Amino acid sequence: MNTSIRILVIDDDKIDGMAISRSISKSNIKCEINNASTIGEADEILSKKEFDIIFLDYILPDSDGVTFLKHIRKKGIETPVIFITSQGDEVIATSVIREGAHDYI
Repeated sequence: MNTSIRILVIDDDKIDGMAISRSISKSNIKCEINNASTIGEADEILSKKEFDIIFLDYILPDSDGVTFLKHIRKKGIETPVIFITSQGDEVIATSVIREGAHDYI
């Protein structure tokens, strides 16, 4: 079986997105990584493909990650979501976990 993990990285900071992609690639995990820089772009990608995991930035130019998480859950998308942000705040971490994120980094 030649299965790869399908990953969607939603982050408007291209350098952060590349760092995540590079870190995953260095792990030698067979994966397919798709990137989106806006909620609109991510929503379009998710309408066409399924993913095994989503890395989601907390703050994006066209919305925030929590609103998008609620949106995809209403659409029935139960893919695990890991929030990523430079906002090192326990209140944010608690709130995103409470809203259904699987983890926060």
